[in-house]
Amino acid sequence: YTGSVNQKQGIYRNHTKTALANHLQNIYIVCHKMVGTSFFKKACLEYIEKYYLTEYDLTFYGEFFSAHLADIIKYKLPKNDI
Repeated sequence: YTGSVNQKQGIYRNHTKTALANHLQNIYIVCHKMVGTSFFKKACLEYIEKYYLTEYDLTFYGEFFSAHLADIIKYKLPKNDI
């Protein structure tokens, strides 16, 4: 039980983000393979920051991820990357 509270909260947040990113990867398998790990993980982290986990049940977490990806493609990628 050593370390500061902030350090422990940081560890908890990192574990939570990793678990949610893995959950999204398991749901969007084909998308992950199409865009690659680097792009997918970054998109997951942006999504996780925008859509907080509000329930313990992960059944519906990620329901807006496809819209999030569409927004990335439409507004964030350079036009010649599409």
